[in-house]
Amino acid sequence: MKIRTAYKIARLAREVSTELELFNNTKNSLVEKYGEHDENNNLITENNSYKIREDKRKEFVEEYQDMMQQTIKLNIEPITLKELEDERFTPPEVSSIIDFIEE
Repeated sequence: MKIRTAYKIARLAREVSTELELFNNTKNSLVEKYGEHDENNNLITENNSYKIREDKRKEFVEEYQDMMQQTIKLNIEPITLKELEDERFTPPEVSSIIDFIEE
């Protein structure tokens, strides 16, 4: 792979990773804020999910939906099909970057 293409893919991975980390931290803060805690202040889980306090469920859902509706703009340069034409990718690998490939 040419260094320019490798660099674009590395930047893409870094940008996505940074946004994903921010999303997860924000989601965890919401769960911490609205979740039920036990006597040791640990979040309570039920059916492999954190249990949200009944009296705060509406606020949690509103804030979570607001977060999910945010548009994220990644600062990346698109990858062209020409840049990738001599490379070998598996279908799952292509799937992971398909939204960032221009024809």
